[in-house]
Amino acid sequence: MTTYAGEVRIKTRLDAAGINAGLSKATAMLGKLALAIGVGFSVNAIVNFSKAAVEAASKSETAWAGLGFVLDANNRSLTEAKGFLQEYTSDGLVPMTDAIKAYQNMVMRGYDTAQIEDMLRIMKDSAAFGRQGQFSMGEAIEKATQGLRMENSLLTDSVGIQTNVARMWDEYARSIGTTTNALTLAQKRQAEYNGFMKEGGIFAGAAAKYANTYAGRVSQLGTAFYNLRVAVGNAIIPVLNQIIPVITKVINWFTRLFNIVGRVMNLLFGTNVSMNDTAQGAQDAADATGDMADN
Repeated sequence: MTTYAGEVRIKTRLDAAGINAGLSKATAMLGKLALAIGVGFSVNAIVNFSKAAVEAASKSETAWAGLGFVLDANNRSLTEAKGFLQEYTSDGLVPMTDAIKAYQNMVMRGYDTAQIEDMLRIMKDSAAFGRQGQFSMGEAIEKATQGLRMENSLLTDSVGIQTNVARMWDEYARSIGTTTNALTLAQKRQAEYNGFMKEGGIFAGAAAKYANTYAGRVSQLGTAFYNLRVAVGNAIIPVLNQIIPVITKVINWFTRLFNIVGRVMNLLFGTNVSMNDTAQGAQDAADATGDMADN
């Protein structure tokens, strides 16, 4: 019989058979992917790719959840929005996550479904050749919709629509015999819609032409790899969902243990301490250690 004097022995054990099986399958899939595209994946590359994949999948999941919440709050159909977004991103020029965020911005601004679809198509065509150089097509469209939601003209021209939003309001106000300051939010939205359709109309069909250029194909390749990361991340996340709660519990147990140890140290080496307090602190530490061992 072994006796441990003056020591605290803590043994933790996690049955990782299912986790290991899931990770092994994911690793094997990545290896097959590497062979398929003719590249080699080191262990470090697989880890980095998996990390990026989980991050991309998490962002996609969060984007869909956010859009669903906003649509529900505005009595809109998520099914209808998904149908449009799938068609909108089918050419591979705009990553789905960027399209989702852009759609959400437009809903939050208050545009109706027809206006949202018309304006996003115009933005895509305009962004094909007219967007600001520092942005990808998806980023430019998301920035432009964010500018409309925030009434910020510095962002709305990201896709190449140069007319200032305030000027759109002014032109519409004069056309209906009123002033910009008197416009309602609904009238501002109509002014913005009119302005985008008027200036962006000349770019109709530009996205389809852009898709057949070298730059367009590079953009499609980037989107394809992003979609791959999302798909791989979606395969890995169920494994992580099993691991993370276990890790969280262990961390919480250690936090509780060391908080109690801190109390004991304070009682033992502090001032004006009663023996009862010291005894109670020691008992709490012993109880916590027992809980830790069981867990």
